[in-house]
Amino acid sequence: SKDRLKEMLILSSLKYVAEVCFLFFLARALNLSVPFGVFFWGLCIGQLFVAAAVTPGALGILELGWFGILAFAGISKADGVLFVTMMRLSSVAFTCGLFLISHIMEVATLNFEKKIPNDRRTDLTRI
Repeated sequence: SKDRLKEMLILSSLKYVAEVCFLFFLARALNLSVPFGVFFWGLCIGQLFVAAAVTPGALGILELGWFGILAFAGISKADGVLFVTMMRLSSVAFTCGLFLISHIMEVATLNFEKKIPNDRRTDLTRI
């Protein structure tokens, strides 16, 4: 439906802007002066590198793409290497954090279910 399509467009746009902002603030945290626009168009080009990846998880291909984008924007090689390294490390840290949170929630749920007697449990599939 049109409403669902509008919702998907809005959510996709918000995700794109959030990712651009993340990259921009990552560069700022590393004290790199990269214009916001570079990340805005660079993200599109970077995704093309991921689509053409020949390695699992685009390992190295995404970094090569971003290194080239930053070099094209006039960023030094050292700053480009620093940025792509921190970009990958922050991605790994974020993924590990999500895993840890989901694991804690799963363990907490299992422990909670063990404390409730079987005859008092509610079947949540009926709700």
